Amino acid sequence: MLTCTTKVVVLSKYKEELSKLKKFITKLQIYISHNNDSFETENKKVLFTISYLEDKAFEFIKTYLENYNLYIANSKEMRRDTVRMFNNINKFIKIIKKVYRELYKEEKAV
Repeated sequence: MLTCTTKVVVLSKYKEELSKLKKFITKLQIYISHNNDSFETENKKVLFTISYLEDKAFEFIKTYLENYNLYIANSKEMRRDTVRMFNNINKFIKIIKKVYRELYKEEKAV
């Protein structure tokens, strides 16, 4: 039996450009989909995604990440918004999209 392995290119880091967000998320979803066996839980998908955020993109998520790391052993103490964000990659992506749309609108208004 011949087995074919699909290789997916490693993602580029995402900084803050709203115009590149859709492309980053699409590539991220493809990567996770093709490497799904590498992620035992949803929070590992989220942590993987966070590892590709830089500059303002990382600064936004840093507070949630600190809360997550602080209470990972006891999720009952974790903030609800952190739990929601780390328990589902699709919710995490939805939050990122919303935050960046709002930030982009604020920057254009200034």
